[in-house]
Amino acid sequence: MRPPDNRRLDDPYSRYFVRHPALRAVLTHSLAARAFTSMLDCLFPGLHAFIVLRVRYIHNMYRAAINDGIDQLVLLGAGFDTTSLRREGAPVTIFEVDAPSTLKDKRVISEQLLKDGYGSQVTWVPCGFEHDVLRERLLRGGFDPTLRSVFAWIGVSLYLTRDAVAATLGDLAGLCAPGSQLIFDYIDADVVTGETRW
Repeated sequence: MRPPDNRRLDDPYSRYFVRHPALRAVLTHSLAARAFTSMLDCLFPGLHAFIVLRVRYIHNMYRAAINDGIDQLVLLGAGFDTTSLRREGAPVTIFEVDAPSTLKDKRVISEQLLKDGYGSQVTWVPCGFEHDVLRERLLRGGFDPTLRSVFAWIGVSLYLTRDAVAATLGDLAGLCAPGSQLIFDYIDADVVTGETRW
């Protein structure tokens, strides 16, 4: 909602995935949005900037990989990330991987936003990291393990068990063609358990 020359990230689609009435109200005016982010910064210093800059960093990585001729982009735990909307028309196949209910909701909104041929490059892959085998789900969805790919697994691992994280990383190791990349974030277990002063 900032002026174009003052944006850290340009995402015209994310607002359409906001459902909570209070958050929708925040999106009605730039002053309301600024007040909300200021309040958020008081409660959780740096969180908003971290999230925005993390997404910007990741999208810079996508852009570089696509310019380098990457063939497939795999969004693990895609949630309501708008990458496939903002990359519509890019010469890459995008795999959106998430829980079936999330993919269903996201697909309806995405197809409404870009009606003309949207989804020709998007493959929806239902998968629960705790109980499904990622490798099987991706291969069933048309993923080609011989092609260079970028895998993005952002903001997901902290919600999973150690076994699910290990299984997913093991599946990725078996799926990655030479030259593939993994963009991954995590929170150290000591932070989660409160056993560190950091």
